[in-house]
Amino acid sequence: MVIVSVFHAACDLAIAERVLMSRPPERPRYNYLFVAAALGALDHTVCGAIYAVAPPAQTALLQPGPMQITFLALGILVLSTLSIGLVMMAHDRLGERLERLARFDDLTGALSRKAFLEAAGKRLARAPQDGRREYVAVVDIDHFKSVNDRYGHAAGDDVLRHFASTVKMRIAKGDAFGRIGGEEFCLMCAAAHPGEVVAQIERLRQTVAATPCAVPGGVLHYTFSARIAAWDGRETLASLMVRTDQRLYAAKVAGRNRVETAWEDADALA
Repeated sequence: MVIVSVFHAACDLAIAERVLMSRPPERPRYNYLFVAAALGALDHTVCGAIYAVAPPAQTALLQPGPMQITFLALGILVLSTLSIGLVMMAHDRLGERLERLARFDDLTGALSRKAFLEAAGKRLARAPQDGRREYVAVVDIDHFKSVNDRYGHAAGDDVLRHFASTVKMRIAKGDAFGRIGGEEFCLMCAAAHPGEVVAQIERLRQTVAATPCAVPGGVLHYTFSARIAAWDGRETLASLMVRTDQRLYAAKVAGRNRVETAWEDADALA
């Protein structure tokens, strides 16, 4: 009884440690705390201690008694909660996957269009902090269609993934970055001065231009064009996005691989 109790207590403790340590921090705790493996470990530890120190009087191993019935009932309860907890954890992981598919672009890992617009709307709805202002930068990868035509769509996917990973590694934690369609991405950030945003996007442009992407058959150098607009504090998100998108033509006519701004429009509205 002591040996079996120690063995089962060790197994239950290992299960409890594995479940709690592997729980994603952003997920609800109750799905994982419901796995009462720690209770099973306590049950077997107490049982083993009793049989090691002062075993109950019995003439056979399976002789029924109050203590034996109590430990049997607790063991059945622990097994039931382990089974229910397993189903709840599987349901939670499935829900997490569905939420991720709805929130993030499956190819690049950036926010999906819907999720980005929701995040941007929340940013505009909150009060400005420390005199900082919200800015939107819409980014297009230059000549992306020619990449697909010349190297294939697999290479185009590699370029999109490469670009998104490069941007995500170089933006602040609070910035919102999403893919809003095809080769077009959008970045929303807050800054005290417009020059900070221009410098950030310019650094990204230089980094992307200097960092080749590995594609089937070799490496590919690519660039992007960007246009930046400042929120005037009153306009809607749709109006801000349209005003920012109007700068796309100017950036491409000027030769691509450049950053355009729209400060004069924002100042006029303000």
